[in-house]
Amino acid sequence: MKVELEKLIVGARKAFAQRDFTQALVLLNRAGALAIEDGMGDDVLVPILRGIGDARCGLEDWSGAEAHYREALARMEQLGLADSTEAAGLLCNLGYLLDKQQRFDDSEQAYHRALAVGTRENGPDHYDLVPILNNMAYRFLSMEDLGRAQALLERSLAIVQAHVDPDHLALVEPLNNLGELYRRQGRAWQASELLLRALRILEAKVPDESHQDLIVLLRNAAAALRDAGNAEEAEVLLQRAERIEEEK
Repeated sequence: MKVELEKLIVGARKAFAQRDFTQALVLLNRAGALAIEDGMGDDVLVPILRGIGDARCGLEDWSGAEAHYREALARMEQLGLADSTEAAGLLCNLGYLLDKQQRFDDSEQAYHRALAVGTRENGPDHYDLVPILNNMAYRFLSMEDLGRAQALLERSLAIVQAHVDPDHLALVEPLNNLGELYRRQGRAWQASELLLRALRILEAKVPDESHQDLIVLLRNAAAALRDAGNAEEAEVLLQRAERIEEEK
């Protein structure tokens, strides 16, 4: 039974890597049924439930994902893991899907609990806090509260910068996020500096011009440069993005 269960879980991981959420869901549902049938404990069932929730999130089945996340959290509490790093990550995911349903009061509770648990377990500057801070920022962006979103994104970037080299690929996303926020605030020069830095890192680390993130960064940097009054450089980046899209 355990060998068959492991095969199902490995297959689900491969499906996730290929963004085949339907296949991942099928495999994890079978894994969950097998674990229950064989009388395996919550320590086995919890990660399967979380995986099912992740797959349903990928399929935008928010209510189904929520049910599985909440069941996983309840079982973690029975295992004495309610205040663990794993619980913080699960609460972060729960907050995300609640945001997707515009249930902002509920997501706020999930995020604050996730942040409190993560901070208590690992300290205020641990790398695992980054996705929690980012999700909290996206929530405020959805509510047009740019000031509180800014504080969270700046903290997120500071944590990443403290843990990686200055040209590490992990910096691309937080630089882009904060750059886009600055652009929305009318801080075009600051935005362009961050976005161009993100662009340089991505180009150095991922030379494939068909990479979707490259097109996004080119367009974002072009918009910031245009807002800053540098129309000529903005046009160069925009034309490059259009050329890449045409060649795909």
